Amino acid sequence: MKHFMKQTQTRSALPLGSTKKENDYRRILTPPSGARGLSLLITLMLVFATLTSFSQVFTKQGAGVTILVHGWNPDGSQPAWMDKMADAIIARGGGNGIKATITVTGSKGALIATCSNWNYDLTTATSAEIVVLVNWTAVSNHLTKAVTAQEVAAAVAPKIYQSQNSKPALSELPIHLIGHSRGGGMVFEIARLLGLQGIEVDHVTALDPHPLTASDPQGTPTPIGPGSTIDTPIKVYDNILFADNYWQNIAYPKGQTIPGAYNRLWTSMPGGYHNEIGYTYNILGTSYNFSDHLNTILAYHGTINLATPANNGQATMTSTERAWFNTYENAGQKSGFVYSLNIAGDRKSADIPNSGDAVIAGYHNNTLLGGSGARQSLTWTSADWPNVITSSIFRSTTELQTGAQSVIANEVLPINYIYRSYANASDVTLYVDIDRDPYNNNNAGTIGTQNLPLTGSTITEPASTINWTVSGLSTGTNYYVYARITDGTRTRYKYLDYEFSLTIGTRVENANLIANRLNLYPNPTTGIVNFTLSDNQESSASYQIIDLNGKTILPGNSIPKNGKIDLTNLNKGVYFIRIKSNNETYSGKIVKL
Repeated sequence: MKHFMKQTQTRSALPLGSTKKENDYRRILTPPSGARGLSLLITLMLVFATLTSFSQVFTKQGAGVTILVHGWNPDGSQPAWMDKMADAIIARGGGNGIKATITVTGSKGALIATCSNWNYDLTTATSAEIVVLVNWTAVSNHLTKAVTAQEVAAAVAPKIYQSQNSKPALSELPIHLIGHSRGGGMVFEIARLLGLQGIEVDHVTALDPHPLTASDPQGTPTPIGPGSTIDTPIKVYDNILFADNYWQNIAYPKGQTIPGAYNRLWTSMPGGYHNEIGYTYNILGTSYNFSDHLNTILAYHGTINLATPANNGQATMTSTERAWFNTYENAGQKSGFVYSLNIAGDRKSADIPNSGDAVIAGYHNNTLLGGSGARQSLTWTSADWPNVITSSIFRSTTELQTGAQSVIANEVLPINYIYRSYANASDVTLYVDIDRDPYNNNNAGTIGTQNLPLTGSTITEPASTINWTVSGLSTGTNYYVYARITDGTRTRYKYLDYEFSLTIGTRVENANLIANRLNLYPNPTTGIVNFTLSDNQESSASYQIIDLNGKTILPGNSIPKNGKIDLTNLNKGVYFIRIKSNNETYSGKIVKL
């Protein structure tokens, strides 16, 4: 019996708008009273500055696994948005990444999960960024298959924590699970199953999550039909560090709020899938328009791909759709994917981006971790995997800000970390690397090792830090620090959220003084930027303009210390500017209107 029928929908022609003018940018510091003009606030760094960036944070991306899971797909084929989102994630990281697929087939009680495109070689790569698409379309129609989301999760989870095709298990790297609709609930069940193995999950994202309940259209009762399909309710478990949820309550299928997550609700989402043909379905005699349900996918895609327009293979984000985001979210730059490890947004922010939750509401509320998101307990039955959950580096007693940092030779930086190793004692070793791939054996040095006792289910901080005495680094090279934890059998890796460069000279700590000395105005600008640098012995400086993809647009130009920078020929958007003078480098952001 045919249970649903696709209906046609008239496509409305909407003009493609240009990108919204970027505004309301938050500076790293607050300029002192009386700062001149629209001065671009700049933090002093000696070679690279610490930037609050909503684009690529690190020159070298990688060392993480993102897993995408779709929901019920009446079309019966893998949704096109998945490939496009995977491509966007890889592109956002600089274009170096690996895409693979887990396909689920079979029937209720006899599901089979297979891995394809699993021939990657991380030992020769410069990036360990992996995006995995979970394709379960063959069994996703509950009206005919009656397969629950938890059954699919049980088939998928072992493919994550077991080695496949002689490759390292995906669970050796930090994991970000992203799921839509029924998949939005399934990702939490996958996280739970990983937790039973002792695996901490860095991030779980739900897009309009809709686990099936008895209130949903159901199959014909048994024995004539497959009967009802009930998915497990969503819970945020103790092994999930950060959870966020982007949902709508406009039209069926509707999403839901998730306790313990950062919840972002939309009550209006015009455009997007509404402009496309073919997303209205006749299900058991009732017509449902899935456009609002699917628009949450487009919204999240727009936080990964910041271009306007941006197409996700099914619908297009124009300036109309960018208006779904509020001023704080800045057309999508400060929402969604910004909280991933790739972009390293502030997950513990007390800001409330939209009426409702603060971001920190999605961060684990363990005392050591410092969030406010409640977590559900786990039964640690086979919890053998050791984990470094978070790690931070300090200069003196001040924690370094995420992103680019400079170091000088022989300075000592304490590194602390929080870990859990339920069943076994473990060793943690910290390394300095020249990229973000722990498998390709090009470490620049070893910082130190600690031997750790088992923790049981308790999240633990070691009694002492590991001190990094900076040595063996070269100027002109970026470096990354990562932790390797192993119990002798299972190993996990975690890169810290910093990119280091070595500079020669003396550190200047008071960035407010620099803000008084350096002035770039007007910012935003329509073309010409005035540049002044006071109290400097040199008569000139050099500058670089760099786009959001890390490409140098205007390289190494010399300029008088009271001169002009011409951006007239650049496209509208946000750029990074680096100015070097007297062996010091000042960096910040500039907006071209």
